[in-house]
Amino acid sequence: MRPERDGGGSNRAEPGGDRDPAGVVPVAPGGAPQAGDRPLGKRLRAHPLVRRLALLFPPAAGLLAGKVLLDYLPEPLRQDVARYLIAVLGAIATMSTVAWLGGWLGGRSSSAQKSNDGVMATPLLSGIHSSSVDDLFDAAREALFDGMVVDRTTDGELVGWQHFFHEAGYRGTRPTAIGTCYGLKSMLLLETMDPRFLQHRVVETLWRLQVPEGGWSARTQSTVGRPEVTAWVLSGLLQAGADEDRVTAAARRCIELLDPMADPVGWERTTVVATSLSVLARMMPATPFSARLRESLLRGMTRDPETRLLCWGERLLAGATGEPLVPSVPHTARAIIALRRTGHPDQAVGQAVDEAARWLVARHDLTNQTEHIRRPLLESRNESIVVKHFTAAWVSRALMSVEQDSHEGTGELLRDAIQLVLQLQRDGVWEWDNKERPIWMTYQGIATLRLRALRTSRLPR
Repeated sequence: MRPERDGGGSNRAEPGGDRDPAGVVPVAPGGAPQAGDRPLGKRLRAHPLVRRLALLFPPAAGLLAGKVLLDYLPEPLRQDVARYLIAVLGAIATMSTVAWLGGWLGGRSSSAQKSNDGVMATPLLSGIHSSSVDDLFDAAREALFDGMVVDRTTDGELVGWQHFFHEAGYRGTRPTAIGTCYGLKSMLLLETMDPRFLQHRVVETLWRLQVPEGGWSARTQSTVGRPEVTAWVLSGLLQAGADEDRVTAAARRCIELLDPMADPVGWERTTVVATSLSVLARMMPATPFSARLRESLLRGMTRDPETRLLCWGERLLAGATGEPLVPSVPHTARAIIALRRTGHPDQAVGQAVDEAARWLVARHDLTNQTEHIRRPLLESRNESIVVKHFTAAWVSRALMSVEQDSHEGTGELLRDAIQLVLQLQRDGVWEWDNKERPIWMTYQGIATLRLRALRTSRLPR
């Protein structure tokens, strides 16, 4: 989903069926789990009938051994010794039965984890034998602490994150706006109370990373603030409870940056418009500009020639060449989330979201995508930002933002998407297709699994 240096990624995902850090059934490139990938022995052991018959094995073995002793022991031993042998065998059979039963019950409840107050929580997703969500989030939290960088080369101290986890070890590293805002958002989602997390310094670092004329830009862009980066940073400041007046002023700057006259390239991009709407809908839902962004998304839909359903592509306008818009799964998911965040009870919005969700289910594609946004500068130069779309995370969140199981196949797609999100992490850190580990992707993974855990949790009865 997020920006990175030019040429850093592939256009297709390689989920990597050999990686299964959370114990999830491997997922094929198309996103569907392959039952045949599990060994026959594991499938047999998992069968309910086999599991129940296995419980009868210890007592049956004990009775059989006792019967053999009584039938074949010499006559002098049958009366005295046999009684003690049978008693010992009975005790062994009883203890093994209890141990066997305890292990079976423990296996059934292994997916349910206890919270700090001792209340049992439901598994992350029914049928997925994943590790504890708490353990995964603890690992992510430690990775984020390890990835923090401090820059003392400027006036004052900058505390934050670079774009990738591995960059923390470089000398002279300086926090970036995108890395720092997603590190901050991740820490806030993880509800980090560790004293090592100096939230006020991270927030102040974001303010100091503004470009001279206001707003924020990526390190691959110029010193002109860009609406997509400004919106990403604003979402982090908003969640951190930053100064309201400063946040409002920065939001107004975001509106100025996205004006069609100031940024015609961004205005026709689904990513830029959806990202800006997602943030402004929370801060300024009643402003005319938010309504304008909403209408831009609705007008920019395209009809898939295969399914005949409306969805979104990378662009909202066909452009001067008149080329048809190509439907895109991550862009459709992002637009759904943005429109749902407006909370606007408009019939047109509801119909658009419903039809787009049906298209996601019909398409059932979780392949990652890479988007290049190039803007012209003076002197015949261009700036570029690479936006990578973590498709499984966006689809998961889009489906969880609408009424689940409203269409046939929604549950299967959501399950496959969650499985792939789990599969692409190692020790709480998420990896892109080329093994790079951008901070924003870990945030997407955390946000997806946290939302799923909240949606599937139940109060004790």
